[in-house]
Amino acid sequence: MKTTTDRTYNGYANRATWNTQLWLGNTEAWYFDLNQKILTLIEAHFIQYRIGCGDYSTPELLKYWNEPAADMIEEYCRSQWGLQTPDEADLSEVDWHEIAGHWLEDAFVIFKELREGDC
Repeated sequence: MKTTTDRTYNGYANRATWNTQLWLGNTEAWYFDLNQKILTLIEAHFIQYRIGCGDYSTPELLKYWNEPAADMIEEYCRSQWGLQTPDEADLSEVDWHEIAGHWLEDAFVIFKELREGDC
């Protein structure tokens, strides 16, 4: 018997999480703005702790950054939209850590490409 992870809406924890991620990823201005904020968060950590070029997206670092990234993404969304997404999904139901995980994984790919010339 094949077991699967129980996800309740299009691969996400719930509809509000999926909807929020959809708005962030498909609205060019929000995508680029939030992506830059995530990259800045990562860059600041690498500078502060003088982490070497080979030490990119380990599971430990993804866990380390998830909490501050989740908080930053939630604050960003609430400053843009208030209590709901533009099509009225309730932000209080969003799994911010799940969204942060997606953004961090993508940002590490970009960060690594940007840093390759520095190594």
